[in-house]
Amino acid sequence: MSRRFARVFDDAEGTVDGAGRSYRARFSGFSESAAKDACSTVRSRGLPCVARGPV
Repeated sequence: MSRRFARVFDDAEGTVDGAGRSYRARFSGFSESAAKDACSTVRSRGLPCVARGPV
């Protein structure tokens, strides 16, 4: 993902959890608007994305 979306995730920190055949990527370091913009870019390329607030 980092290569396909380098511009969007350039300053973010991330981890990937894999379980079976599905993966979950989590990124931090975004403002709310930047997270929504990043998800919009990811979704525009046909991939699912959900922006969530701090945990």
